[in-house]
Amino acid sequence: MSTCPHISANSYNISSNSYNISSNSYNISANSYNISSNSYNISSNSYNISSNSYNISSNSYNISSNSYNISSNSYNISSNSYNISSNSYNISANSYNISANSYNISSNSYNISSNSYNISANSYNISSNSYNISSNSYNISSNSYNISANSYNISANSYNISSNSYNISSNSYNISSNSYNISSNSYNISSNSYNISANSYNISSNSYNISSNSYNISSNSYNISSNSYNISSNSYNISSNSYNISSNSYNISANSYNISANSYNISSNSYNISSNSYNISSNSYNISSNSYNISANSYNISSNSYNISSNSYNISANSYNISASIYGISVSLYSISACHYNMCAAPATSQLALTIIN
Repeated sequence: MSTCPHISANSYNISSNSYNISSNSYNISANSYNISSNSYNISSNSYNISSNSYNISSNSYNISSNSYNISSNSYNISSNSYNISSNSYNISANSYNISANSYNISSNSYNISSNSYNISANSYNISSNSYNISSNSYNISSNSYNISANSYNISANSYNISSNSYNISSNSYNISSNSYNISSNSYNISSNSYNISANSYNISSNSYNISSNSYNISSNSYNISSNSYNISSNSYNISSNSYNISSNSYNISANSYNISANSYNISSNSYNISSNSYNISSNSYNISSNSYNISANSYNISSNSYNISSNSYNISANSYNISASIYGISVSLYSISACHYNMCAAPATSQLALTIIN
């Protein structure tokens, strides 16, 4: 039987109950809830939830086929188990503290805006959902995520992300105008599609395994330091970004890159680069104190500006087409073997003698 209760201005302490809730309509506002050690099966309900306070711990939830409008609530959520599927959520202007929960989330639709989240020590399995996420603030730490086959539109959010583990596959992302501080995370990223524009990133001390993704990256700002990257079989279109890259380790193989109109400051990194294809044009590079092992790549390089100093290069079996680029090269050591060069209109300024071993 369908009911339509209006619940407001109450205080509830709810513990150790079992609930089966279906086909109801709820308007819930200005209540206070302490909810612990209950079991819930919730399906086919409609909820309007606003201006409530919730303390939720040690419950079990099976939530399916509900509709939620959730605004201006305060949530403290810990040590619960959630199975969430086929729901529709509109979530705005809430405050969440979420810790030590287990989530299985699939086939839901989310519109999430103007919320504040503190998320720690949770486990998430997230698949086949649709997310529109804007103007939220996130502090995310020490969680485990398995994320697959979701669609994300993410804009104008602020993220502090640390000490998490991510397995990310077969998702679609549109990411714009966000601010990210990302540190000490582990990422396995495969078979995703990314459109990334006008974001700001501070990325440090992370580990990345990145394969078989497609990236369109434009007009972002990146500060990248002390990370480890294994990058293979991806496709990149990179334009009009600003990069400060230092003290990272890169293994890069079998990728395709189109790189144009970016600005790079690159120092004290280690690179192993093999079997990639590069089209590089109209970029500005300041490159110093890096170590490069470069083999079996194909390069088309035009109209770039390079300042290169104090690097070490081992270069073998690459193919280069270089035109209309300007090189300022000082105090670098080159070992070059079995490469093919076509060079035209490429002036170089040598400030100190180069050692070239052929």
